[in-house]
Amino acid sequence: MVVILYQDGCQDITQKIAEHLMTAFADHIVVECISADSAAAWPSDVSWDDLLIVIYDKKDFPLSGNTFISQYMQSRGGTALLLPVAVDVTFPKPPEAAAAIKALPYDSEKPGRLVNRVGGMLGLRLQGRDSKIFISYRASDGTAVAKQLYDHLVALGHRPFLDEAKELDGETAILPGSAVQKQIDD
Repeated sequence: MVVILYQDGCQDITQKIAEHLMTAFADHIVVECISADSAAAWPSDVSWDDLLIVIYDKKDFPLSGNTFISQYMQSRGGTALLLPVAVDVTFPKPPEAAAAIKALPYDSEKPGRLVNRVGGMLGLRLQGRDSKIFISYRASDGTAVAKQLYDHLVALGHRPFLDEAKELDGETAILPGSAVQKQIDD
């Protein structure tokens, strides 16, 4: 889930960012916008792919917003994904609770920059429909994990490739006696 925590006065920019993210990542993410002035809690269960985007300008950031950021960071330990976004590029310092994270300056002329950054943080940068992702694993102890990763990538809309992936005729994608590295490279 992606939550955009926005400061008062940044509602229009927040809505535009949410629209850009939903357009770019269609069915892959859920975006929720929350005012930093509210005493809201994170809207869903904690997940490994949660991302908090904090939209702020140079005004004092509300205490309730800083509390929200702190609770988000604490609940995820060292795995919290946080992206502060400075609306006023002359004031790049993030709110106190996010001060250790470098902010991304917002550029209304280049909204793709923010979308690309979010995609990179969430691992959604690979959107090419003609590309495949090869999963390399050792059959003796990696088959189960490779299969889980394969299923997850398929669910995200990617085209993963395993040596054991079955073709329509029931044979493996890389047949015994084939040039393995050449097929992987192709």
